[in-house]
Amino acid sequence: MKKILIVCPDLKRVGGVANHYLGLNDYWSHTIEYIYYGRRNSLKIHPFFLFPYDLLLFSFRILFGKYDLIIVNPSLRKYQLFRDGLYLLTAKIFRKKVVTFIHGWDEKYIEKLIRKPFFFQTVYGHSEIIYVLCTEFRQKLMDCGLKVPVLLTTTKVDDKLLKNFSIDPSPKCTGKLLFLARIEKNKGIYFAIEVFKRFKQMYPEACMYVVGSGKELRAVETLTRSMNGIKLLGAKFGEELANCYKDSDIYLLPTTHGEGMPTSVLEAMAFGLPVITRPVGGLKDFFEDGKMGYLIEDFDTNEYIEKIVQLMRNEKLYESISSYNYNYAQHRFLASKVARQLEMDFEKYIF
Repeated sequence: MKKILIVCPDLKRVGGVANHYLGLNDYWSHTIEYIYYGRRNSLKIHPFFLFPYDLLLFSFRILFGKYDLIIVNPSLRKYQLFRDGLYLLTAKIFRKKVVTFIHGWDEKYIEKLIRKPFFFQTVYGHSEIIYVLCTEFRQKLMDCGLKVPVLLTTTKVDDKLLKNFSIDPSPKCTGKLLFLARIEKNKGIYFAIEVFKRFKQMYPEACMYVVGSGKELRAVETLTRSMNGIKLLGAKFGEELANCYKDSDIYLLPTTHGEGMPTSVLEAMAFGLPVITRPVGGLKDFFEDGKMGYLIEDFDTNEYIEKIVQLMRNEKLYESISSYNYNYAQHRFLASKVARQLEMDFEKYIF
């Protein structure tokens, strides 16, 4: 059994990286410890001022902790790469092996790195492995001249989320849409509302659950106050989150920006929901248009309405997609399987 230290945001905070490791936490076979950076729920100090303390504490931990592996988790953005690069180089000073897992992605910044790769090669080229969430990201990192293995991984569905869930063998689509994401413009919340408004004109009994929190929540509350059928539920976790999926028929995520691998899409599939989203990030690597739902490139409300109505009217199609998504997610996206695959990679390339 190896001892692994994961450098990440506070697991008590809502966010993609923290959520990822929370879901994996129960399924490692190695000893896992965490050290946090950035904002803490218990501290009201700006992350900029916390950084020297965080880095010093990290140095003491790896000096005395006898870790076999360090995992850093930057996004591919200037500040995050610089911050986690210092963690990586500090670990290397103490002769520790490091894995880099790149979560968020900035298309403009990767083009800058490809043109001027010295920093990225010099710092992150010391990783034993670099993980990304889609083949397009892997190719662009290789275009930076990296010589280390760049491997694909995925986000996950926490096995516990599916506790006591079994798919309905004959599901029915009754017009319950689900938007579950951060309530921000780039997640497509306003476009989703516009799609729902038109859909409800055709199906007056339809409703849409909006689940999440974010910068646009108050604006969305004001916008939808006079609209019938839109239910703002706030952020949900655990059994309440599972119930949101169980009570819905179709998952809608018209995100307007590049994603890595949106966890909510994988969770929706695991609950047997057809997914209507856009061809972004890692979804392009596996999503089968027409078999799992629909990938729609353009922001055309007519096209979204057409696909939703198709699922409403074609019971056999809806049942086929529901069953296919459930089984696909069970075999590929459960946290227990993701954790095991990561550990197999560690055994192959590091230990």
